[in-house]
Amino acid sequence: SYIQNDKYIDFELPKLDNISEDSKSNMPNVYFILPDAMPGPHRIQETYFQNYEYESIKEFNNLGFKFINNASANGVDTYYTVPHMLSMQYFLAKSGKINESLHVELKNVFRGINPVVTEFRKRNYKYIYVDGAYGANPCSGMEDICISPNLMTNNQDRVFLQRTYIPLFFLLLEKRPFTKNILRKLKLSYDNWSLHSESEDVIFGFEKLEKNLPDISNSPYFYHLHIVLPHHPLRYDEHCNKYPMNEKNPYEKDFEIWSKGYLDQTKCAEKQILSFVKTIIKHDKNSIILIHSDTGISHEASQEFAVKRINFSDKTFDNVIGVFAAFKMPSYCYDYINEKEYSSVNAFRIIFGCIDKRKPDLLSKKIFLVDVDHTKVEGLMERNEQGKWKISEFNFENRINYSIEENK
Repeated sequence: SYIQNDKYIDFELPKLDNISEDSKSNMPNVYFILPDAMPGPHRIQETYFQNYEYESIKEFNNLGFKFINNASANGVDTYYTVPHMLSMQYFLAKSGKINESLHVELKNVFRGINPVVTEFRKRNYKYIYVDGAYGANPCSGMEDICISPNLMTNNQDRVFLQRTYIPLFFLLLEKRPFTKNILRKLKLSYDNWSLHSESEDVIFGFEKLEKNLPDISNSPYFYHLHIVLPHHPLRYDEHCNKYPMNEKNPYEKDFEIWSKGYLDQTKCAEKQILSFVKTIIKHDKNSIILIHSDTGISHEASQEFAVKRINFSDKTFDNVIGVFAAFKMPSYCYDYINEKEYSSVNAFRIIFGCIDKRKPDLLSKKIFLVDVDHTKVEGLMERNEQGKWKISEFNFENRINYSIEENK
């Protein structure tokens, strides 16, 4: 099976040269757009101070998209939510200390060594990945086609550093005249860790991507794009114009001010994604498109250096796990979605069911809480009788896990 509790993620990737050109069929190309930390439509009014609903929902619907009501992630950060999507299984066997070997496997998942790519390969799909896609991993060599990084932002290290507290440290130093002068003499600044330079413009990268979609002759293919929007750093207003350098603090303690910065960038992401999918549909009208964020966002969660995850409020948990999930598929495929039990782990189970024209085996919803250092599984998140979140210890080591292949 793909997942075994003692081996975490266990599967075998077909070799690239096993893909037969003669076996291509009329299977649809699949586009996966992963906007980072984009709130679901069902949570956005609870996420920000300002009252806002996505303005483009009707337009997405007219393009053939179906939004999943109450779509949920299987965790609270990218490091665990994306692997649940790309493994299509629950791989955390029990609460407690995390084995170091799991981290190696999770990093491989991000590199394209995962069950989703495996399933596409079995169906003779090519794997197309956008290198350095606004902060995601670079191409690993597992791809059939790697879209060049010069179409995208560069210096991914800056993006990952931006997700640590190093930028906040520099931002605080720059606010004090004495330390600011020292930084200038050392030629150091917040900009060393940010993405504000004109050469690294995310929106410009999006425009380039629209003009460089894969040639249809490569069909069938799986196109994978992970974008660091609307996740911080905060650098775009609602019209996608760039802010002056250092203007917005992503760790702002004032909820109203924090909300304005993130909401503007969310509106920008909404505009860019809508434009991009319109281009895809014009280019490839019969394609399957999945727009699915890894997590939502929350003001309290952005302050997690002061608030431990296990102490998050119910509203924070709801906002962080409340993801943006929209599918564009043939009409019969929507019957495969169980909205009541939907979570990220089932996204590609549904996609493969759609491709195969076979009802998929869907997993019941499970949400795991891992500490911010990724060293401990705090427990399984469940609702109590009052509807409040509780964190429960769990142990699935003796259960029988199964894969898509075993259920064919």
